[in-house]
Amino acid sequence: MCGMKTILVVDDTAVFREPIAAMLRTHGFVALTAGDGAQALDQLRQHGVDLVLLDVAMPVMNGLDFLEAIRAEPVYAHLLVVLLTAMTENECVARAAQHGVRDCLLKSRFSLDDLIDRVNRHLHGPAR
Repeated sequence: MCGMKTILVVDDTAVFREPIAAMLRTHGFVALTAGDGAQALDQLRQHGVDLVLLDVAMPVMNGLDFLEAIRAEPVYAHLLVVLLTAMTENECVARAAQHGVRDCLLKSRFSLDDLIDRVNRHLHGPAR
């Protein structure tokens, strides 16, 4: 397990969340899942996480509220977060950017290959 990066996939839709987690595992990552921001906070506090793939529109605690919660805790102030969202509203993107989101993937234009490329780029820096 040493050296494996852990990614938390946060999405309220299992049909979207679970294939992403499975695909991350096949690429050598540890993948944790959560169905909303509150579950994600629990996972984050129980496990060391290197990157969060975060949906915005979720029940209980949405993605932006989750972001505000983690950024308020110094230990998570610089945690890598990539949004996975169906939303393109500028206000949403701007609010996410204020909370240090590194990237945004639109679900409507989403591909697993693109996701793996971006995850690797964020965790390991640009390919050389």
